Amino acid sequence: MKKNQKYLLVLVIAAAVVFIMIRGNYTNSVIFTGDEWEYQSIGVNFYYGHDFLTTGLIENAETYKITSLDEGKMEFWKRFSGFKAIHRSPLYPFFICSVYKVAGINPVLVKYIQLLILFVSAFLLIIIGRYLWGDKGFYIGIASFLAFIILNYKYPEHLMPETFQSFFLHLLILCTARYYRGSIGSAIAAGIILGISALNKGTMILLFPMMIIYGVYRIWTSHKHNYTGLIMFAAGFLVVTGSGSMMLSIEQNRFIYISTQGNEVLLDGNNELCADGLWHPEWRENNSSYYHHDHGENWPSLFRVFQFYYNNPNFLFNLFPKITHGFCVLPSSIFCFAFGFILLFIRWIQKAKAPLFVPAYFYLVFLNFLIFTLLFYADNETYLSRYVKTMDGVFLLTGLYFLCEAYSFIYVKLKHHSNEK
Repeated sequence: MKKNQKYLLVLVIAAAVVFIMIRGNYTNSVIFTGDEWEYQSIGVNFYYGHDFLTTGLIENAETYKITSLDEGKMEFWKRFSGFKAIHRSPLYPFFICSVYKVAGINPVLVKYIQLLILFVSAFLLIIIGRYLWGDKGFYIGIASFLAFIILNYKYPEHLMPETFQSFFLHLLILCTARYYRGSIGSAIAAGIILGISALNKGTMILLFPMMIIYGVYRIWTSHKHNYTGLIMFAAGFLVVTGSGSMMLSIEQNRFIYISTQGNEVLLDGNNELCADGLWHPEWRENNSSYYHHDHGENWPSLFRVFQFYYNNPNFLFNLFPKITHGFCVLPSSIFCFAFGFILLFIRWIQKAKAPLFVPAYFYLVFLNFLIFTLLFYADNETYLSRYVKTMDGVFLLTGLYFLCEAYSFIYVKLKHHSNEK
């Protein structure tokens, strides 16, 4: 790293720290919203000796350090108490339980650890930018680092797994970049990281089949018959997810693969009440709801959702509000992304010698979250578009890269036009 780059890096990190000190709000309490109350319940209950994943109000209410409780919230809390939250992906609850066992019930400590993870995630953007695009990529990474902190500083203020998901995604991107340049060790690491992310939250699970399909395509089109890296990637993922699923299956005495809320959320996010694009579990209380009469109670939820839209095509319009809500906090990045496609098209027509280079796995990330948003819903109860915002870093790297290329393209054209005069 050059001397001026080191100075810039220190300056940007210092600016991010000052920003967090001014804007951050890290309290030793938890709000009753989203899934936060359940993660906190699991951690506190484990601290008091209850089995892992035991949820709800079991101990004295004050020990949970949950604020702004009213009668309605208390009734809701009691109704979901005393059972194991098997539907929860286990990694994030395990993290909270571990912190509480070691340091007592201190949500603020969890939040500060998450803040550190946020900074590491942002720093990985600098490494990724430098690895992909050289010196230009370093400056793109620096700008992405600062923007990522500013856009996501509220993530760590909540007991939610999205901070870890961003970290896993950035680490996955870096390992995948090395894997596609021939590193077998990085292929294994990429599979393991993607598997760990699936045990933390299921929002990136679609990347596994996508990367397998794309890997086969790369091997086929390049006429290279070396499947070793792809096999190692798949093995890493399957070992991690298989081990976690095996332990859960043994405990529950039934087969469970990657415990998530996917089945129930699919129905809650795709029913007659979802015209606003959000989550509506109220269908369960409505006897006239389609799902009470589709005669498919024993079918997979995904099949029931397809059947719902097939028999009720007018509700396909509900998918547009999902996109609106799901990507509502990313308009500038989406603009840069769209502008980049236009620029890419122009340069392709002109047969430019130096085409744009955005790795294919970036597009797989975009596709993963687009499909995830369409299949499920945009939950903005805790903070806007919290699922899609996991990929903020990838959007920032891509958008800023496109802007740099646009500047270079326009500058060269103007200079050439000026010289002709």
